[in-house]
Amino acid sequence: MTLFREQFLDPTSAEVVADILHASESSQDGVDAVFYRAQHETQLDLLDELERKGYLIKRNERYFPTLCGLLALNDPGNQELIERFEKLFSLLRDHYRSKPKEAIKVTDLASLAGLTFEKTAKCLGYMIDGNWWQAHSNDFRDPEKALVQPSEWILKYKTFQDVIRQLEEWRQAREAQYRRAPKGAPIDASVSSVLLRFGAENIIVAWEKALDRRSTDPDGAITAARALLETVCKHILDEAELQYDDKADLPKLYRLTANHLELAPDRQSETVIKKILGACQTVVEGLGVMRNRLSDSHGKGKAAIKPAPRHAELAVNLAGAMVLFLIETWEARKKP
Repeated sequence: MTLFREQFLDPTSAEVVADILHASESSQDGVDAVFYRAQHETQLDLLDELERKGYLIKRNERYFPTLCGLLALNDPGNQELIERFEKLFSLLRDHYRSKPKEAIKVTDLASLAGLTFEKTAKCLGYMIDGNWWQAHSNDFRDPEKALVQPSEWILKYKTFQDVIRQLEEWRQAREAQYRRAPKGAPIDASVSSVLLRFGAENIIVAWEKALDRRSTDPDGAITAARALLETVCKHILDEAELQYDDKADLPKLYRLTANHLELAPDRQSETVIKKILGACQTVVEGLGVMRNRLSDSHGKGKAAIKPAPRHAELAVNLAGAMVLFLIETWEARKKP
């Protein structure tokens, strides 16, 4: 079955995504984003738009097509890829049910699927756009080291078609949010891209609430900003199988998360890094105070200060930057 026919890209966008797809497949290391943009100066806005809409992703300053971008190309060969995705996903679900704490080598997975190592590695490179995995290799090209470990999330999807549908729903929701959002906020695009990849629906919802309320409901935006940070901390602690008090406040949740990710200031030897991470901790504590003093999470007296949109913008941007840092650190630590 071919998915999302109504979502096929327009010819110009499809040409750009296809160009990056073919270049990234030949190099197996993506496309140098700075160089590509320099060579396509008339398409800079289009490249930004394709990244914002979730058809391209930038990792370490290199462009890659996303799974949604691949399937939006209206390429007849996609059907064969989808069939391979399904076969591999079914094997990975079976592996998780029998060995939930163990990774599987990509060579072993390829053998079970009756596919070459190269075809299996190519599929996994796209499949990890979903949120079903616990850990995977940084590089799927090395047969001796390439491995992948599913997480419990894989059981939430019966087929990989379900993963694709979820990714496309999130991508469409993000695209709609961009159409509504004011221009000129680059942090929005960076955080949105990472959250889409992270794939936790409740986190995406919290971020969307924070963005949507900045101008119209500053109180609500500040509340949503803190809820976003709390949810991300809990999600990371849950995935790491670390215990915490569900009623713990944000500073305590952040300290637990930072300790696990080795981001605590007192665990750093470099003075500059220690200062920066100490400032991050102060930001988190400040967001908690800001929410208590200015947001709608508590009743207010006559002398209460009413937050302005600029206060909400500050809170949301700070929360977004911290979320971005925490998730990318967590993802980097998960990769063997």
